[in-house]
Amino acid sequence: MRDIRVGVAQFEHRDRDPRANLAKIRELTHRAVEQGADIVSFHECCISAYTFVQPLSHAELLAVAEPVPDGPSVRQLIEIAKEFRVVVMAGLFERDARQRIYNCYVTVSPDGFLTKFRKLHTFVSSHAIDSWCFCNRSRAKRGGQAHFPGDYVRQRPDRTNHLSRIRRENEPVPGP
Repeated sequence: MRDIRVGVAQFEHRDRDPRANLAKIRELTHRAVEQGADIVSFHECCISAYTFVQPLSHAELLAVAEPVPDGPSVRQLIEIAKEFRVVVMAGLFERDARQRIYNCYVTVSPDGFLTKFRKLHTFVSSHAIDSWCFCNRSRAKRGGQAHFPGDYVRQRPDRTNHLSRIRRENEPVPGP
């Protein structure tokens, strides 16, 4: 079995400037690969940025969000993954066909889009909605929730309890 090296990168993203943020992702991916990374993981909403979105209306946030996996940023991430022959993981705001908005984290490889995770606890905007992650890879089903402070778990024990039941019963995870 071979070791897998994961590079973790964080940078000061630019609000409303996915092009600049993707250029930084490309630069940092290159640096991580030079240091032996097989996977490069970036921070939440590093593509779209998020420090400016709290006062935005639903329509304004829809303009920031992109479809996943067919949007321009995910396509650019795939190009970066191909260029450096590495898996890249990064975050952005996703909009679906029903105009719902998610705080989304995508994983791409040189072969294309692999998966996405829609963050459970969306603190940044009341317009983004909760979801679950479900991944069925290598015959192993996994459900997950991420980024939940202790108060949120106490307020929403149904979510955490359901995740425990999923682990026990190996059942599908609720989602949109």
